[in-house]
Amino acid sequence: MSFVNRVSVFEEVGSTQDVCRDLASGVPGLLVTSLRQTAGRGRLGRSWTQAQDKGVAATFAIDARRWDLGVLPLAAGLATHLACKSFFPESSADPIGLRWPNDVVEAVYPAGAKSPGRKLAGVLIERTGDIFLLGIGVNVDQEPADFAGPLNGRAASLNMLLGHQTPGGRLAVLEQLISELDSALKLEPQSLSDAWRTADCLVGTTQTFAQGGVRVRGVVRDIDPRHWIVLEKEGGVRVRLPAMTTSIMWDETATAQI
Repeated sequence: MSFVNRVSVFEEVGSTQDVCRDLASGVPGLLVTSLRQTAGRGRLGRSWTQAQDKGVAATFAIDARRWDLGVLPLAAGLATHLACKSFFPESSADPIGLRWPNDVVEAVYPAGAKSPGRKLAGVLIERTGDIFLLGIGVNVDQEPADFAGPLNGRAASLNMLLGHQTPGGRLAVLEQLISELDSALKLEPQSLSDAWRTADCLVGTTQTFAQGGVRVRGVVRDIDPRHWIVLEKEGGVRVRLPAMTTSIMWDETATAQI
């Protein structure tokens, strides 16, 4: 394994990000995982909790001198997508996809919606010194009742999408995630970008993005994950946003539970 050389497993932590930061002490190669995460956090200041023993909550200490932010978010998203996808039967249509930059979601459109469906997994990347703290969460065993309040209709688990228990449970998901991340981190940037694009599920949908403090809404015409996002605004005007500094405003209020 090219990026993990030690593992710490906990029953419960506040945040795997914080525990990994403290235990790693600036040395990459550590994986921290916990059955429960009570004070996790997500992108853009959202809460990212795993209060029950029903999902994967893991943080990897990644060498920032070896991998950079032009590669790591794409590799993490691709690996998480492929790990989840591996539990579905092979078919011509992907049951799940990637929502910019690395949320794994249902690749379906609920009645009346203009965007893909419920969130299954997500990624958070933070930096401390010479390491990135790569946090990945996957919903595995949750049932609909576990996603109450603002999460209702916005989050799902592997069990829910499969219609049965995930073979091998959370341990199998974590093992597959590690394997896929190892492979993704070895890809050349262009190959990684091409693979990411095959999993994208936003092209053709109407979305709002934020870039440089300005929000832009339009139909997504193209996403080149290392370079740009092309939107077609009302009236047919196309704008090109720099991908690495542009965030999707898919939901400004909901709490994400992973």
